Amino acid sequence: MASVTGRANFLVVMWLSSVAHVLETEQRIQELVPGIEIQQSVISLRPVKRLGWVLDPRGGASERFIVPELPLS
Repeated sequence: MASVTGRANFLVVMWLSSVAHVLETEQRIQELVPGIEIQQSVISLRPVKRLGWVLDPRGGASERFIVPELPLS
């Protein structure tokens, strides 16, 4: 989660095991936070995890790992 400026003032990033869980999760958030207005949903399919592990078709870590390139200073 992150605080942002403007009319939309909150950002939530979720790692879900299925696209079907997006709507369920949004509905649950709306139940828990009365008056919240979800303005936009963006879905990224088959992302690479932050630490370099490539996801398999089920969403788990595969045997592939990408080493991030670090800038030389």
